[in-house]
Amino acid sequence: MEIKQVDNFFPALQQKQIIQKIFDNHTQWFYYPAVSYDKTKNRDIINKWGKNNNFYDSEGFFYPLDVNDKQNKSFVDSVAYAIKTKFDTTVNEILRLQFSYLPPNPLIESNSCLYPHIDREIPHKTILYYLFDSDADTFFFNQYFEKEFDYNTQSVLTRITPKKGSAVLFDGFMFHAASVSKTKKRVTLNINFT
Repeated sequence: MEIKQVDNFFPALQQKQIIQKIFDNHTQWFYYPAVSYDKTKNRDIINKWGKNNNFYDSEGFFYPLDVNDKQNKSFVDSVAYAIKTKFDTTVNEILRLQFSYLPPNPLIESNSCLYPHIDREIPHKTILYYLFDSDADTFFFNQYFEKEFDYNTQSVLTRITPKKGSAVLFDGFMFHAASVSKTKKRVTLNINFT
């Protein structure tokens, strides 16, 4: 599956409403000191990736949506509709919707990114929807998830710069990684579906 990118994934008014909703005073973001991998559970993976000096971890905030909660049904339906119309792709089930906010860090080195990862270890597709323009690229790697993966063979296929309102679709088994801006926040809606 190739990487596909579209502009205006949601209509302009809905884009504005999403931003207002997730930055409302009542929205509860959850802080994670490391967003790529849980250091207590995935130390072996981190050590394997650690051989590459361009990989690091960062703090971040997450706002997950329960896709089965009736209060979220209209939003889940609008996400499925956007996927079908913008990417001409069938949606069987939305597995996860999660907003991710990576604050800027002026100490980040250029051309570096967070540890490469996949979101789930079952076949799925992933969409990243960018809420703001940012210079914190998403890195996509040539490697795909396998149970016995060689961590020394990673190579960057392409990088995509977040553009407000755009979305990118790719195979969920493709290793990918966010980067952190020195000056701007990076906010995405991560969508996993089958």
